[in-house]
Amino acid sequence: MIRPGDVTRMEFVRWFLQVKRGNAFLAWGGRNSLPFWKQNELFWDDDVRTAGVGVGSRVGSASSNLTFNAGTVRFPDGWIDFAGNLHVGRVVYTSSSQPFGYTAALGLLRLDGSEKSLQLRNGKRDYAIWMGNLQARAKAGGRPLTLGFGLMHNAEDYSGAGDAYTAANRDQKDGFVISMHRDQTNTKRDWQIGYYYARIETLAVNASFAQDDWVRWGTATQTDASDFKGHELRFVYVPVGKMDAMARLYLVEAITSRQNGRRVRLDANFRF
Repeated sequence: MIRPGDVTRMEFVRWFLQVKRGNAFLAWGGRNSLPFWKQNELFWDDDVRTAGVGVGSRVGSASSNLTFNAGTVRFPDGWIDFAGNLHVGRVVYTSSSQPFGYTAALGLLRLDGSEKSLQLRNGKRDYAIWMGNLQARAKAGGRPLTLGFGLMHNAEDYSGAGDAYTAANRDQKDGFVISMHRDQTNTKRDWQIGYYYARIETLAVNASFAQDDWVRWGTATQTDASDFKGHELRFVYVPVGKMDAMARLYLVEAITSRQNGRRVRLDANFRF
């Protein structure tokens, strides 16, 4: 994602008007995160605030339902400017039956670049990213267990690319993520353990707008979060109510270069 650097003034990064009628219909307009379900941030970071309009609808019951989301937005270049258009559509089916539940999703992110050039021409390049996700939920040893699989494919044709970077990586357009969580972090002395393996090729995602946790490649103000493979190990502990401590270990290396991303991240989260 694009990182703002040092900011000396108040910024309104989310501002939108939303109309909702139960679960049957939702519409919004303004500057917002993409409001649809996803398992992780490996193809789009939650902190990226797009500006535009979106709609959503859900049919079915609380235990079995189908959700549709669509939107047309501008994707950002820093706090204020924009670097192109994003059209998104996603359908999600959820079954919450006990003792086994699952969620399946299919979506498309269509990014139309502009004349602005983010790092590595990420603002000028077009993308057509198909995303498929499957998540299964059950209990193992009395604790919730979540297994996930995500697949992404950029269907854009770069065979006639006019810049050397895109031409050199024109076939690097696929990615996948597998994950496992032993969940439950709701009460004092509760804990969670998780594991991810990801392989994200260079043009499988727009590297300026994907997550910025796995690697710190790029510049001081903009991430470069593609062209890597590796692991995340995660442990979460709740010492007291409304607080949790999270430790994450990343063991990552680049697919086409000699970079690596071995790092540990520690977070303490408080809820009020």
